Amino acid sequence: MLCQIESKYGEYKLNKCKEKGCKISFKGLKNYLILDAEAVSKDFMNGKVCDCIIYSPLNERKGHNLIGICLIELKNKNFTASDIQEKLQNGVVISEKILKNCLENNTYEYDVFPITLAKGWDHTEFRIVCSKKIKVGKRKLSIITDKCGGNLFEILHKYR
Repeated sequence: MLCQIESKYGEYKLNKCKEKGCKISFKGLKNYLILDAEAVSKDFMNGKVCDCIIYSPLNERKGHNLIGICLIELKNKNFTASDIQEKLQNGVVISEKILKNCLENNTYEYDVFPITLAKGWDHTEFRIVCSKKIKVGKRKLSIITDKCGGNLFEILHKYR
């Protein structure tokens, strides 16, 4: 599954998801593909988008693929909740289009994890970010928050 995405979008592949002193750890996560969301978004839309889109198989059984789509927004200084929400929401649109383009003949399901990591969280802004929702089909998902350096494997384990 990751091979199909990488074959079409390999030019946007990243080794790490980091930005200006903020990064996410992948310790314990064995199989994943990181795409530069800002670069790949130019193929689909204009507008603000999250920093990285990470695809990882969550469960693979014969004839059934469950894919984790992690939308990562990294913040090291000033930010607003509405800006984070917009970038993650646009990340949903792009990540779904990529899946559709790459896996159109396969049966798959996916879970989306909108994640924001920040160096420091102002208490008020933290509460506002947590109250924002990201629409995925008919579902509304809460934004997952953590500090810079957070571990994706642990985040997925906690919120899956």
